[in-house]
Amino acid sequence: LTLERYRSAWIREADSFHTRPRVSIIVPVYNTPPRLLRQCVASVRRQLYLDWELCLVDDASSSRATRRHLARCARGDARIRIERREVNGGIARATNDGIAMARGDFIAFLDHDDELAEDALFHVIRKINETPDADVVFTDQDKITDRGFRFKPFFKPGWSPAFFRSIMYLGHLLVVRTELVREAGGCDPAFDGVQDFELALRLTEKARRVVHVPRIAYHWRATRGSTASSFSAKRNIPALQQQAVQRQLDRLGIPGVA
Repeated sequence: LTLERYRSAWIREADSFHTRPRVSIIVPVYNTPPRLLRQCVASVRRQLYLDWELCLVDDASSSRATRRHLARCARGDARIRIERREVNGGIARATNDGIAMARGDFIAFLDHDDELAEDALFHVIRKINETPDADVVFTDQDKITDRGFRFKPFFKPGWSPAFFRSIMYLGHLLVVRTELVREAGGCDPAFDGVQDFELALRLTEKARRVVHVPRIAYHWRATRGSTASSFSAKRNIPALQQQAVQRQLDRLGIPGVA
């Protein structure tokens, strides 16, 4: 069954949603190759659900090509907003700047070289309409090469706090109620590299409901040196994950050792 067969029906359904929250898509950018950044932004522009804004935060990129392309991204679409940091602060600080920019009811996290499926936000908002008390929504995902070949689909289980402490399976796409993200204080720069995992641990402790959308809504770019390509690409990740889990155990009073 092709997406084309359902596209028009999904657009009509989106127009009739009882709840139509705005989704702020946060993208920290740093020296992204223009071709990949262009594809990332294009995947947002293609969304079947139209109530979104794109918050691009340039973390003081040194690449002129990246900066030039960022300036072009916002032309002709008021939903695309750009801020530039004067000093490179890392992914957590850039993400927090995006969170501060957000004007939407929900925040979605998108890496600067990844892509959303065009029906991604549609299925997330459909789930939110079905489950009004959902504070955290996560979807299935796959990986994508530089040339656009998709592989390794990841069909995830439902929400399990115990399983989540053993692996960051929420991954992408992760969509969270803005009020909850701000109440949690955003990302912790001390956990750069696993900042999304550490933040998600704190968010899911406070969420009224965490729900899974069984659709591949996110294409994770597998480039050389990326975590998608190789878990060992960032060698300090296991130690940071262990520390994040231990902090949660301590917060919740669970007598365990990560």
